[in-house]
Amino acid sequence: MSRDAASIGFEFDKARSRAKRPFFSKPVTDDWRLCWSVDHRFFLFAQTEGRFLPSLHLCSRKVENPHTVNEPFQTLQIRYDVFINFFTNAYWHFHDFDQLERAIKAHLLLYGLGASTIEDGIRKVLGGHPA
Repeated sequence: MSRDAASIGFEFDKARSRAKRPFFSKPVTDDWRLCWSVDHRFFLFAQTEGRFLPSLHLCSRKVENPHTVNEPFQTLQIRYDVFINFFTNAYWHFHDFDQLERAIKAHLLLYGLGASTIEDGIRKVLGGHPA
């Protein structure tokens, strides 16, 4: 995912990552970042089989993990996958690493198609507002 995510400006985020939950992030403003993560609870059922359920959040710089936020207004989930009906169903379950790679690329490509609109909109709304 590092190689493909880099093509749209995301980098591996060592500070937010955990052993079973890698994070990739991209700064949008000084105080806000977009963060990709994978739901580790279902990721691998067997050695090469599982579910790929990535999530994209807009996170305050104060947030380490968007799934453990206790205070309101520090994270917002971006549902880029709803632009295409049944997209998540089509790229959800994988039976080998080729299918997993295809799912990763599909999610990143879909986000990439609307990235400039989404990110410009975020910058316009935030207008430099601090976290």
